[in-house]
Amino acid sequence: MTRPLRGRADELTRGLSALRTARGGRSVVTVVNGEPGIGKSALVQAIGEQAGRQGFAVAESQAHETDDVTPLASLGPALRFGAEPLLTSAEFLELAGLTAQPLWLAEHLATFLEYRARDRPVLLVLDDAQWTDPLSTFTLRILPKRLRDSPVAWLLATRPAPGGPAEQVAEAAGPQVPVVRIAPPPLAVAAVLEIAADRLGEPAPEPLARQLAGVGGNPFLAVQLIEGMFDPAAGATGTVPAGLLHGVRRRLAGLSPQCRDLVRVAAVLGPAGVLADAAHLLGTAAALLTEPLGEALAAGLLTDDGTHLGFRHALLRDAVYEDIPPSARHAWHRQIADHFRVAGRGWAVAAPHVLAVAGPGDTDAVEVLRRAAHEVLETMSVTSATFIRHAFDLTLPGDPLRGPLGADVVGVLIRARDHAGATRFADALLSEVDDPDVVATVRLQLLPRLWSVGDRAELARRAEGVAGATAELSARLAEYRAIATGEPVDPGEDETARALAEIATAERTPSFAVAAESYARARKALPGAAGMPGAGDLELRELLARARLDDLDGALAGLASYASDSWLAPQAAWLRAVVCRGAGRLDEAAEHAEQSLRLLAEVHEWHLEGRVRAVLAELALLRGEANGDVGELDLPWPEERLVHVAHAEDERLVALARENPGVASVQGAAALVTGDPARAVELLRTVPRPLLLARAEEELGRTLLASGDRATAIPSLDSARDRFAALGAAAPALRVQRVLHAAGVRRRRWAAVPQRPEHGWDALTAMERRVALLVADGHTNRSAAAALSVSPSTVGTHLRAVFGKLGVHSRVQLAKVVLERDS
Repeated sequence: MTRPLRGRADELTRGLSALRTARGGRSVVTVVNGEPGIGKSALVQAIGEQAGRQGFAVAESQAHETDDVTPLASLGPALRFGAEPLLTSAEFLELAGLTAQPLWLAEHLATFLEYRARDRPVLLVLDDAQWTDPLSTFTLRILPKRLRDSPVAWLLATRPAPGGPAEQVAEAAGPQVPVVRIAPPPLAVAAVLEIAADRLGEPAPEPLARQLAGVGGNPFLAVQLIEGMFDPAAGATGTVPAGLLHGVRRRLAGLSPQCRDLVRVAAVLGPAGVLADAAHLLGTAAALLTEPLGEALAAGLLTDDGTHLGFRHALLRDAVYEDIPPSARHAWHRQIADHFRVAGRGWAVAAPHVLAVAGPGDTDAVEVLRRAAHEVLETMSVTSATFIRHAFDLTLPGDPLRGPLGADVVGVLIRARDHAGATRFADALLSEVDDPDVVATVRLQLLPRLWSVGDRAELARRAEGVAGATAELSARLAEYRAIATGEPVDPGEDETARALAEIATAERTPSFAVAAESYARARKALPGAAGMPGAGDLELRELLARARLDDLDGALAGLASYASDSWLAPQAAWLRAVVCRGAGRLDEAAEHAEQSLRLLAEVHEWHLEGRVRAVLAELALLRGEANGDVGELDLPWPEERLVHVAHAEDERLVALARENPGVASVQGAAALVTGDPARAVELLRTVPRPLLLARAEEELGRTLLASGDRATAIPSLDSARDRFAALGAAAPALRVQRVLHAAGVRRRRWAAVPQRPEHGWDALTAMERRVALLVADGHTNRSAAAALSVSPSTVGTHLRAVFGKLGVHSRVQLAKVVLERDS
């Protein structure tokens, strides 16, 4: 029987207000934050029950302390909760295959949830969110904002944990997604007495009422007092209130020895123990624990969901655990760890029990933690980093394992995307180790990141040779120096060094064809080899080189199907923006650049932000949306600088043309700067570079006009002006128009530069209209993405823009707008 929620009217009202926001078609995040026992779970349960009555699809889950060893352990159960789960078995298995690619996983889950929310609003509840596993936390950081225009409510209950999972989710959601924060205060005495009356079936007698007034408004302690498991004389303060410790001790004393042992071993096993494990540790058969288990259930200590044993409340487990003598706790932890290892349950499952008892110099513990770190590295890199750091901390100075293990730590931190942490740890490690191979290995592991972000100065510094290192390691460091300095070196026989030499060639050569081929060879040579950049990063650079060979459509097709590494999604979006800008598709370029900024925020990477904003700035200048006057340059003598740059770039472009004889865009650009605009126009008409062609037509017209050939000049200028206008490049279109005006040309009506309004159907870009029509026709983000040969994330970006420009908040409203427009 569900008991009424007492003393929480204000908090419940705020929670129900959040549900109304979701019913209105917007995502909302609610965080219930409070100390253990304050009644968070009861409040969350009440909100969930109300949501169910209001027609929400309610999905619930509870995080546990041990969740961090299993990917999606916290969020996963909610997705398969109840008789009508949010995800089918097939969909859930599809997610399980993406645990090594968190951004793709979040993208797929967003698509699934968006589809479910079309039929009815969704409430997703996560209790004890302070223990949320890293992958669930990452996913929850992304989903509310991704689904901000869907009727999905997120309800998280958490203990105070500054910077913890719930706080990360709330911070990532705002300000675009409403965040409701509820901090339940201690209950008034009247509410505590109402709880007692609900439990007793009558008002609490006077002695009990006086005791209840002393529990500090904590409803959990009030219930334990009523049930005889809290001793008010011992006090209610402390992580585990002394009164609860005394009460639990008294309750255990009244149970059979077998039941006491079962409860205690369950406390050591953790929040999701298994009866068979408890039986093994107690040296008996699971069937023989039936009566002790029933006794523990009746005593209000344990719960049994048919799969796992748990405690009715985390504070009860804490009290039982604290009451076990330390030596006994340690012995049981060691026994549990050994049992899990022998039973083949995995090193990661054993690791928390090893950590509970390990001390400095414990080489067995170091080995378990090291193996555990590598066991979960592919799917739980943050947990892997925690394990490997603990392993290193257990080693003693002078231990021969310390250097190699430290190198392992650096590698794992890099895999966990903690590049700053990896660098700090590496510097500290290098200050204490002198083994040349360890030093070279540690340095080598830092280099792919430096190459990726383009920090050539630091790359050269870190790639300095290490005296005494093996020939292979020395060759790899030398090739990174070659990449940084542009000075080729012989890679020798090491295959990894040879692959790095291909990268050095690609970045040194002025030939786009050679660059593309070299990147391709490096990508295919040794994927995943130590010290090698990732294949995905190399693939993106190869695609950019292909685009520079005038194969813009091929590059965009490759980018549309790019799925190598979800962490590189921001780079892929930026590259789409660059290629679309080259193709004169300015609206699409802007959309991809904005998507890149959003993805950078989601993965907490910022090294590319400057390049992305540079693309957006250039697009704004082309559209006439920003002032690009020379006067804005912060230079004391701007005219000298601009003359120098102009001549230097002319020479560079001519040299580039010599190295790329078959690339029409490069040849055309070179013809343009060497005074042959007619040749430039002829060449550029053969490739998909409309902005460059329009510029060539403009230069041809200016040259002809200056020579007095007005009859040929005016059509060329007209063509340039109209081409710029059609592409949405308002600033150069106006520039050419002024030249025509100065030449005495007047048009009754110039071809208009497309000026989109901010709102309404005409405000949509071509791609946004295609997305709107597909979604209005019933497509999901995923099926629309397949139809358009883009990613579901890209469709989601376009759809949010559509919603904003049309002033709608749901797919149903969008379909209505499209239907009314068609009619």
